Order: sequence, then structure tokens, then C-alpha cells
Amino acid sequence: MGRGHSGSTILDILLGGGATVESVGELDSGLEWYEAGTRCACGAPMRECPFWAEVRRRVEAEGHDWAGLARASRRQTDVRRWLPIRLAGRDDPELSRLAAMTRSLARAIAAASGKPHVLDSNKEVARGLFLLRYLPEARVVHLVRDPRGIQRSHHWRLRDRRGFLFMRRRFAGRGTAPLLLLLGAASWTVGNALGELTRRAAPGRVLRLRYEDLCDDPAGAVRAVGAAFGLPVEDVVTKLEDGEPFPVGHNVGGNHIRREREVRFDPGTERKRPPLPAWADLATTLVCWPLMRRYGYPLRRPATLSPPPSAGRPAKAA
Repeated sequence: MGRGHSGSTILDILLGGGATVESVGELDSGLEWYEAGTRCACGAPMRECPFWAEVRRRVEAEGHDWAGLARASRRQTDVRRWLPIRLAGRDDPELSRLAAMTRSLARAIAAASGKPHVLDSNKEVARGLFLLRYLPEARVVHLVRDPRGIQRSHHWRLRDRRGFLFMRRRFAGRGTAPLLLLLGAASWTVGNALGELTRRAAPGRVLRLRYEDLCDDPAGAVRAVGAAFGLPVEDVVTKLEDGEPFPVGHNVGGNHIRREREVRFDPGTERKRPPLPAWADLATTLVCWPLMRRYGYPLRRPATLSPPPSAGRPAKAA
């Protein structure tokens, strides 16, 4: 749960590199793309991937409709669903049915992978709230990142004409980059405020993790997740400490890192990216300062900002 560019894909791949957790990327969008022929991280179109074919077979064997699961999962992640989910009763028939399908999907992924736990790197707050309210076995990681680091990614994407994604729509940004950056700052504040409200649904089942702490001490961050949720993660820590590559596996959805066969975690890869312009830095701080202070981010511009979550890089071929 968190905002874009907060490191969810790389955390997903790191935890999925151990024997306990199967990482699947952003599952809601991946399910939606199944019939469209979108490729799994293994390289095969998702509908031809043996892993996902087995997952689908198991879900349908339990009497669930795969296409219906994909549609309902995608609809439920829309931020506009947050309030209806919060106000719904615990026995709401629609959400209870989706919870049963989601539980079946998790069982199928665990069985197909041979790993007991499943990690979905979808960051939507409505998804987090749904899981906390309707699947008591679910746990949520609330990822936060200094908004100036996220805004830096937005700024250079707009400069490169790669657009700006908001409310599932992509804006080109030509001539409107300043307004879009202000929108990005407001989105960070609103999104994380909703994350804090979501946390109240089950505070003992939510771990807040800062992206900067993941970059500065990845082994410590992985251990924090393991300690919070009772997961054995020392095999992941050993691979991190030894500098080993992490296989991407069968991830679907998420950013471009998932398309690499192997990833080594290197937070310094993009530290040379130019900083956020001073005006954008100041505007972001003015919009985001209350939660920045809550999360321990200094209001004065730091000398350097942590790199964007694309810091994971392909491993060199052996």
C-alpha cells in the first residue's frame, strides 16, 4: 500500500527470492491482462505460462469464474471504492464473495509455487482496506517515500514526454507540467492520509516501511518485514549480503524491472539523476509537509535524495 515510485516492485522481487514468499507483481492488473496476451515475467504470454495456467485451473476447480475474479479485483482497487468498502458491513455479499475468490487465488498461487505465502505488490489503498477488513489472514506493508523523490521521477518523466498517470489516466504533460507536479504532491498527501486511515482498520496487521530505509539497509528492511509478519527471511538476507541476483519469477503488473530475468539490488544506480528544480521542491514541501514530518523527512531540501525505485538493475549474464 502506498504511492507510485515507492519501491514496491523491488521489495516484491527481494522477498520473492526466498523460499517462503511467492511474489506475483501487481496482481489485480495482471489478472485483467491475462486474456490480452500480456507477458508474464518468465517471457511467455500469461495465458500460455504453465504457472498461471495451473493457478487458473485450481481457481476454477473451486468453482470460481476467472474472468469475474479479474473484473471484480480490478474494480475493487479503484480509490473511489475506498469509502464504500469502509462503510460496508462485514457480511456484505459482494465483498464477501470477492474475499472468497481472493482467498482461493492465494491458495492456488501458493500450491503452484510451493511457497506458503503470496505477495501482491499492488499499492492501492482501497485494496489494502479490503484485505484488512475481509481477509483476517492478510497483512499489509505501507510503503512511504519522501515525496520529493517521487516528484523527481514525475518531473523527469514529464520532461522526457513519458506522461503522468493519475486516476488510471495518462496525461501527456505538454505545457501543464507544473500543474501536474502540484497534482502529484496533492496525490501523495491524500493517498498517504488514506493509508493512515486504512491502517486503523487493523493496526496490528500493518507495517510502515520507508523506501529510504529499504535503500540504506535492505537486509534490515527485509528483517523488519519478517519480524512483523512472522516470516523466515534469512535466506533473502544472505543473498542480499552476498550480492546475489534475485530471480523475477512469474510477476505480472508493475514497472519495467519485472521484465528482467534477474535483478541485483543496487540503490546507487541512478544517484546521478538531476535533482528536482527548486520551485518544485518548495511547492512539494508546502503541500506535503504535515505527513513528511510524521514520516521523519526533513523539510529542508537534503543534499541528495534517495534514488527512484528503478534502482534494481538487471544482473549481468553469467
